[in-house]
Amino acid sequence: MPDALTVAEMLDAEKSAIDSGCSEAQLLQAAGESLGHRIHQLYTTSGTAIAYLGKGNNAADSLVALKYLRDNHGWKIAYRAGFPLSKCNPLVREHVRALGDDKGLSQPVDPSQLSRPLLLLDGLLGTGSKGAPRPPLDALVREIAKLRNESGAKVIAIDLPSGVDADSGEVNDCAVLADLTLMIANAKVGLLKARCSSHVGALGLIALKALEHGGNSGLELIAPQCLSIGKSPRPHEIHKGTAGRVRLLVGSNAYPGAAAMASMGALRGGAGLVFVHVPTRILETVRKQSPPEVIISGYEKLAEVPVAEVDARVIGCGLGSVSKEDWKHLESWITGSELPTVLDADGLNAIVAHQGHGLLSANHVITPHHGEFRRLAPDISELDRETAAREFSRCCLSTLLLKGHRSIIAQSTHSLRINSTGNAGMASGGQGDLLSGVIAAQLAAGLSPYDAASLGAWICGRAAELALLADPPQSEESLAASDCSHWLGQAWNDWKNGTR
Repeated sequence: MPDALTVAEMLDAEKSAIDSGCSEAQLLQAAGESLGHRIHQLYTTSGTAIAYLGKGNNAADSLVALKYLRDNHGWKIAYRAGFPLSKCNPLVREHVRALGDDKGLSQPVDPSQLSRPLLLLDGLLGTGSKGAPRPPLDALVREIAKLRNESGAKVIAIDLPSGVDADSGEVNDCAVLADLTLMIANAKVGLLKARCSSHVGALGLIALKALEHGGNSGLELIAPQCLSIGKSPRPHEIHKGTAGRVRLLVGSNAYPGAAAMASMGALRGGAGLVFVHVPTRILETVRKQSPPEVIISGYEKLAEVPVAEVDARVIGCGLGSVSKEDWKHLESWITGSELPTVLDADGLNAIVAHQGHGLLSANHVITPHHGEFRRLAPDISELDRETAAREFSRCCLSTLLLKGHRSIIAQSTHSLRINSTGNAGMASGGQGDLLSGVIAAQLAAGLSPYDAASLGAWICGRAAELALLADPPQSEESLAASDCSHWLGQAWNDWKNGTR
């Protein structure tokens, strides 16, 4: 998979495409139609789409997308231009004529009169822009923000949110705050950085073969257009014993639900057999909360829990504090086998409490959120997320999945992978437990820790997105991990089909 590109590298890709016989108009037409197609894939109910236009090619891309949505899927469309058409580039003028509307909207819309969903396409500035949007575009940025904040509009940035630097990720004053950024042809280095994640929103990639280009940034986007993992059909002769066996050491008196969510993640993540081990005192509670297909056993002491006879393990989700006596057994669990293992939550807290950092090895995936990472690696935890992840992977052989809005997957011999899915509704308990189970299932299926962590992050983030698009939909406020679990199947299909 190619690394994300700088603006200069993207310009080289465009020059190469044109030199090889593709015209700028052809590239723009292909990009705009692909944008329209992807938007309708994501928002299958035809509503209203309004493009906000600057002078350049991002505006023309937006116009092509509008026409595609109207002509092929019945969307209501309109545009708001920041400049008179006479000041726009020739391709913008051409696509305004093709749209059949040479005036556009002269005033802000009344959202109460519009069919939903209401999508606002940010085509104000392109990837080569620097600095904050200047008049008259700044007024349109504020208008977009008002519609998003007060009327439930969703903002889709075309290639980048206007006012965000595509190389550095710097967010300038009056930048567009997008819910989704659809990058054309290649991921842009700056947009993958955590510093701008609140303005970029979820990330998508519009494949455009003529503009594919290799980069050297050390940052990769996790997207189905970029990775081939997890897409092959299962062999016809597969059965539960060969689909992957996962053992989970999870749950405690305070957190029985963590065991249920982690086992659901393993089951929906593809495992053929899921064995769950919990303290005997919560056995019946966990049984009532868990999928009936998983196999649940109780234990009095950790020494009773078997280690082998599975293909992957999860340690830690809701496990609670670990005593010195139990640590001896947990340590033997971690070190006594080369089975691929996900270490999450209280598994990581136990490593910190008992100074077990040296136990982490190449067969481990660790999945800390920022607070857990701060305890695990206090000396580097306050660096920017990308630098901290790289520094950690230099001194630790395990695969790191640093959770957050823009989750990062780091492994010492690979580029940093940056997840593209998810939303603010995932700020609720149990999401990490579900993720641990999904990753373990993919480890059991034979993926490397690096690939399993990457795929698991994408699948769980996409499930959260789908829950907000369902009929009836969840909201960001109401979304729970159990809601996401119901959408893991469609998330898998979106990955395999490249429809996100």
